Amino acid sequence: MSMKAVLLAGGLGTRLYPLTLVLPKPLLMLGDRTVIEHILEWLKRGGIDEVVVAVSRSPKLFETFMGEVEGVKLRFAYSREPLGTAGQLKHAASGMDETFVAVYGDGIIEADLKPMLEFHEKNKPVATIMAMKVREKGKYGLLVHGEDMKLKRWEEKPVREGWVAVGCFVFEPRFLKYIPEGRFGMDEAIGNALEAGEEVLVYRALGRFIDLGTKEGYYRAVEEFKERVGRLP
Repeated sequence: MSMKAVLLAGGLGTRLYPLTLVLPKPLLMLGDRTVIEHILEWLKRGGIDEVVVAVSRSPKLFETFMGEVEGVKLRFAYSREPLGTAGQLKHAASGMDETFVAVYGDGIIEADLKPMLEFHEKNKPVATIMAMKVREKGKYGLLVHGEDMKLKRWEEKPVREGWVAVGCFVFEPRFLKYIPEGRFGMDEAIGNALEAGEEVLVYRALGRFIDLGTKEGYYRAVEEFKERVGRLP
């Protein structure tokens, strides 16, 4: 199966300042390669052989600092300002006329993409969202009380779990019509599709998501990938 993908790499990465003052987030290093190279390799394993990279900084930065991924044809879609995730998608996917994948450039997904593509092909929704189950401990104690302000119980840093989007989607080309021009979020575009009566499905993936959206998450990933490189023969 051969497909195209859009890699959304146009965010400013403000939560990673000062790390991203010079280089955009996808060009930061993880182990022996950049974040974007890890993502491109993952897409390649899923059967993707052509990727449009949506950027809001000069494509020359990417051409200079990222290595080539053999077997993946790249082109860049440049916007002069951040457009939001859906706005980037509309700009970069212009002209797409077949089912395509979209993935965010601020995380590493460790799950098989091919079953998700098969799930989408079988069901034919306008969009399929990859989800993974997370279990997180809250930062604060939760005071459960009624309108009379009487405490019912104190839950100390309660644990919550659920299915969350990990920044990977499969779209039909008609999804793009639900994104207006300009800055627009992916959640808003999905909402527009649902309001129009379109079917949007969730694909529950088995695997792991490494969130690089914060300095804490990035530094943890740096240590993990440093160990991985050290274990290479």
